[in-house]
Amino acid sequence: MRYIEIMLLLANLLTFIALAVPLPSAVSWMRHCAPITLLIAFAQLLVEGSRWQMVPAYVLAALFFVIWLLRIVAVAGKPARIGLAAGLVVVGLAVSIILPVALPVFRFPNPGGPYKIGTATYNWVDGQPSGGLQR
Repeated sequence: MRYIEIMLLLANLLTFIALAVPLPSAVSWMRHCAPITLLIAFAQLLVEGSRWQMVPAYVLAALFFVIWLLRIVAVAGKPARIGLAAGLVVVGLAVSIILPVALPVFRFPNPGGPYKIGTATYNWVDGQPSGGLQR
């Protein structure tokens, strides 16, 4: 995994904790984890590029930001919907962490030696029909 991807996964986990657990006033900085996580997601997309394994992490960062905005706008909510949303977020968080770890990015080493050359594979096909010599 790449460094900003790891930061994004840890930020998603920290944001989930900040949104799910009532926070004392001593850790009031954690109330701003959702926008920071969204910024880390954008930085990861710009610097390292996107990967399909990270799509759940990107979606979670956006979802956490929306939840954070909704908490600011309306404090009260229905308990059943909050429980369902929390369950879906836990599943999404698990998938967003498992996919990049289970399917990492493989990198080939750079060619070595004084000329730094690589290899290429070609498939040559003879355009003449087989079955004898032509004159």
